[in-house]
Amino acid sequence: MRPQVDVSHNRPQKGHGEAARIGTVLAAAVLKTMERMTPVPVQGVRASTRMVDLAPAAYGAEEVAKARAVIDNYGKPNANPFYEQVNAFKVMDLVERGGKPFPAEVQVIALGKSVAWVGLPGEIFVEHGRAIKVASPFPVTIIAELANGNLGYVPDRKAYAEGAYEVISARVAAGGGEAMVASAIEQLVALFRD
Repeated sequence: MRPQVDVSHNRPQKGHGEAARIGTVLAAAVLKTMERMTPVPVQGVRASTRMVDLAPAAYGAEEVAKARAVIDNYGKPNANPFYEQVNAFKVMDLVERGGKPFPAEVQVIALGKSVAWVGLPGEIFVEHGRAIKVASPFPVTIIAELANGNLGYVPDRKAYAEGAYEVISARVAAGGGEAMVASAIEQLVALFRD
């Protein structure tokens, strides 16, 4: 279900009418789900959190020089292409950071042995969420991104080789997402055993 996009027509999809349509679709899905809900046995709430230091994306002196030129040209009629601008602002953010790692809080909250929530900072690629869910011992594992901070986009290793906006703008080096996944899985397993 994707209530936010109706591809059957090309009419504008915004405004109060569109918000009401989306709300109605979502409400119907919630009501339908409520009919199938079963109680979750509550055996206590447990939580765990760990900090993971993530390496910043790499860049070279040549990229810094180009980034400065692109930023000097920003907003002018002959401005550089969009992706070059995105990369330039990322590089300059990283220069300002001075090579310091990004601290990432990975948090897990467990409700008995039935449900677990994993909080990850940043806009996490779905592959990371899937990896956590597959490895989680909990029957239901819910991933919450943009929790406890925002690292920007956190692509998976495969995506770094493929490029595109999310990778170009990513401040975290390849492998950062996988490091958070590993921490989340360790915490899930430990909380499940408690």
